[in-house]
Amino acid sequence: MIIYCELNPKLTRKYKSNNFRKNVENEAEESRVYASGYGIDSVVFLRNLGANPKLITFLGGDTGEEIKVRLKAISVDFDYIPIRDENTEEILIKNKSFKTTVKTKSPRITAENRDDFLVKLSKESADRNLVCVPYIDYDAWGEHTYEDILKMCKRRGIDVALNIKDFDEVEGTKPYIAIVEKEELSRFTNTMIKTQFDVVRASKQVLKNGVDNLIVVSENGVIVGNKDGFQKVDFEKYKPNVKKINSDLMLAGIGFGFERSYDFETTIKLATAASIVENFVKFRVVSMADIKRLMTGIEIKKI
Repeated sequence: MIIYCELNPKLTRKYKSNNFRKNVENEAEESRVYASGYGIDSVVFLRNLGANPKLITFLGGDTGEEIKVRLKAISVDFDYIPIRDENTEEILIKNKSFKTTVKTKSPRITAENRDDFLVKLSKESADRNLVCVPYIDYDAWGEHTYEDILKMCKRRGIDVALNIKDFDEVEGTKPYIAIVEKEELSRFTNTMIKTQFDVVRASKQVLKNGVDNLIVVSENGVIVGNKDGFQKVDFEKYKPNVKKINSDLMLAGIGFGFERSYDFETTIKLATAASIVENFVKFRVVSMADIKRLMTGIEIKKI
């Protein structure tokens, strides 16, 4: 079983109005209210694939109560730390040419809340295969987020996979799997990256610091590095249709592979398919059949 951390859950109200105009009353052709956040989205995605991960989060106020209702409605297995502040509420207005977002501020997370979260995570992770940490909203938690979670998991002998927005936040820690975008790897290692060999050179600096498996995501593909060498994950067949790569869904795919005890190569293929599937199928209706179909066109080659 896998645990996902959601440190800043949101209640999202989404409206689609194709003929939206300023300063007048507009009618929405579509509307939807749902719980969201990097961790929540990953868990919902995995539920659609047939997995049953555990979510740990913070919930507070009327917004938190509504998030609970939404999570229960889709049978998400979750536990939470109660907080005083309201959770974030987000309004999305979309039409054919633009998307506007309005959201409330992130809730305050106290030192006591953080300690309670780590205690709960410690208890829940006792019989789990992996703890997954998606992108983190640092306004909510504060500094040393990755460090706190990684140290606790390390003490319990539990592997951690995380999606890194800022390498400075994990310096000195040793996650089992770290996903990073090429631009952040370039910044952190002070390396100009133009080719896959530049990626390899920069990745070696990170691997020397104790990361077991580094996954570098770019518009040209995915490169995986570890002590055994480097591999390129090629999805050339799909490139003309790939406009975005979702690294949090890549993390979700890794969690799925761990839960099903897949070998590493199959897990990486599945994770890559998960990261690009939204270019072909809407998030809400993705199925395991969609992932398997994409996996047939993904190749792993040694560098």
